[in-house]
Amino acid sequence: HQANPKTKEALASTHEMVARYPLAAVRANRGNFGFRKMVLLGLQHMVNTYKRFVVIEDDCFPTGQAAEVFYKTLCEVENDERIFSVYGHHFLTPSEGETCNRFQGWGWGTTAEKMRPLLNELIECFSMTEEEYLSFVDHALTPEVEGFINVTPSRQPVDTLRRFFAWDETLSLLAGRRGLVHKPTQ
Repeated sequence: HQANPKTKEALASTHEMVARYPLAAVRANRGNFGFRKMVLLGLQHMVNTYKRFVVIEDDCFPTGQAAEVFYKTLCEVENDERIFSVYGHHFLTPSEGETCNRFQGWGWGTTAEKMRPLLNELIECFSMTEEEYLSFVDHALTPEVEGFINVTPSRQPVDTLRRFFAWDETLSLLAGRRGLVHKPTQ
């Protein structure tokens, strides 16, 4: 809230509301870091704290069984080195079968072990100047990688990657460079 009285009041009431739910912890910051940095800080916390974790974006509404479904699916793929993540919001495209080549950031989970190396690169990308980042994308986005991750018509990650840093599209690129795939949950 950076001591802005209106924002401070809104965040205080949000914190009170969230505190009514059975959560292990609520992490709040007074600085206005921007949502991209908050996502990276949250991912860093998860990687350093838990073996497995699930990320639900602010506008996602999980089903009542989401925790159980994600946990079960994460356990199924935990030792499969080719599967980076599991996700709940399906693309509903022909490219989506048992797995999908494109990362989906709207309700997803992975293990700390699988996330750690990509998180370090993701933080590096976020820390680059825009010019450095776009140059990185230009070099990393080979025709093979582009063909690998650009499998969701009407929502192609490359469209965003070539314009600006977005944590989810960049994570798709980083996973795609390694040939990692993603498994839809039930």
